[in-house]
Amino acid sequence: MTSFLLRRLAISVVVLVGITIISFFIINLAPGGQVALPGSELNPSFTPQLREQMRRQFHFDEPLYVQYVLMMRDMFTGRLTSFADGQSAVGKVLRRAPATMALSAMASSSRSVARCRWGFTRPCGAAGGRTGRSA
Repeated sequence: MTSFLLRRLAISVVVLVGITIISFFIINLAPGGQVALPGSELNPSFTPQLREQMRRQFHFDEPLYVQYVLMMRDMFTGRLTSFADGQSAVGKVLRRAPATMALSAMASSSRSVARCRWGFTRPCGAAGGRTGRSA
C-alpha cells in the first residue's frame, strides 16, 4: 500500500510539473510579449522606459527557462505579484476564496438535490450505471 501511494505521489508531482511547464510556455506564446498590457499603446503614461522597467522587474529580459525557474520560486515562496497594481497574488486569491468556496458548495449541493430528485442516486462511472449483470 505504501509503495502504491508513493508511486501515485511521484506521478502526481511529474504531472503537476508538466502542466506548469506547458502552461508557462503557452502563456509566453502570446503575441506582443508579456508587457503588452491591453490599452498600453493608447496610454501616454506607459512610456517605453516604463515598459523596459517592467521587463526587468518581472525578469522578462531573461531566457524562458530562467523565467520559469524564477516564477516557480516566487510561487512557492508566496512572492507572486499582480501586473496591474503590484499587490500579492496570494492575498488576492485568499480574498476571493470564501466566495469561491460558497459557490462550489452551492453547485455541489444543488447537483446532489437534482440527482436525488431525478432518481440518479448512484454516480455513473465507466460502467454507465450498470451493475455488471447482463440484461
